[in-house]
Amino acid sequence: MDVEYEFVEVTFITKIDRKITPISAKPLRA
Repeated sequence: MDVEYEFVEVTFITKIDRKITPISAKPLRA
């Protein structure tokens, strides 16, 4: 599934912009 791909993308974006932390927490909890 695209879960792995999304996880990596979210992690990369979170490293660049910490503002996406709340969005990254969504997939991590799921």
